[in-house]
Amino acid sequence: MIVYEDRELEAMVLSGGSCIAVPFEIFVPESGERQITVYSCFAKIAEKYENMFADSLLSTDALNWLDQKIYADVKMFGYEHCYDDIHMMMEFQLSELSQLCKFDDSDVEFINNDSELYDIDASLIEGLNIDDGAAIIIKDGKLVSVSCINDVSFDDGSVEIFVETDSEYRNRGFGTSTVYSIAKKYLEKGVSVRFKCAKTNNASINLAKKCGFVKTGERYSYVCFAIDEN
Repeated sequence: MIVYEDRELEAMVLSGGSCIAVPFEIFVPESGERQITVYSCFAKIAEKYENMFADSLLSTDALNWLDQKIYADVKMFGYEHCYDDIHMMMEFQLSELSQLCKFDDSDVEFINNDSELYDIDASLIEGLNIDDGAAIIIKDGKLVSVSCINDVSFDDGSVEIFVETDSEYRNRGFGTSTVYSIAKKYLEKGVSVRFKCAKTNNASINLAKKCGFVKTGERYSYVCFAIDEN
């Protein structure tokens, strides 16, 4: 199924009013209908793409074909495609508390923007929006893992979880514990929880599976950044 991006957003982006553009996005669910979200100016390319690669929308050949077809046009609008592993994502979801696998969260604390962390290295949460709270773990006078809400869906109210663990404290279960705690908090309220990560990020994929998240599909975003004329 082909879905057109919001026309006002498209017009704003193509007039140079944004530092980022995503003119083409492909979602292949584990079950159900596949979806291509596209700027209307690339509608015919989207139709051809869907017909040519019906059974392999996310294959290397398909994505290379897409790049060849729209790269020049995107550049004409003032943007340049930037390929990165993080643009090929795996998506997961938890809808019921009974699905959540239990983990030890005795070390987890909840904080928000009003919390004061005295004599603690809290650099891991710099720049994060923790208005709705964050699950953290502190070790050795340092905040070593944090999980908080990255996004809220306007469609169904579900929340997307973000997690980050200090590189020196990984593979010790801290990330799993903070994700478990924040997921439990929202599932107990009846709110579904989503999690996504790069397809190449095996650590995050394993974390999601350990917590009981169910894979819902894979998504590729053709991400472009505004060309710096300077």
